[in-house]
Amino acid sequence: MTLLHNSFKYAFLLVAIYSLTLSTSPVANAASVIRDEQVIVEFDEPLAGAAEDVRKTYPALKRELEETFRWRQYCPVKIAMPVRLGPA
Repeated sequence: MTLLHNSFKYAFLLVAIYSLTLSTSPVANAASVIRDEQVIVEFDEPLAGAAEDVRKTYPALKRELEETFRWRQYCPVKIAMPVRLGPA
């Protein structure tokens, strides 16, 4: 039961990350970018602290997903963090 529960949790996180990646409007309006070899975080200035937390947390999350699903992600993932959702 625990393994199944964890699999659903990681699948949800994976879908959430890719949903954020596919969003185009926040990317166009993003004021700042934090980038490293694994992740690109685009964000508006009020979210600078949260964006740094995402950058720091992503490598461990990626490692857990790779171990759980035996799946490798070789290119950086782009995460957009808008201040507001929807049209400006």
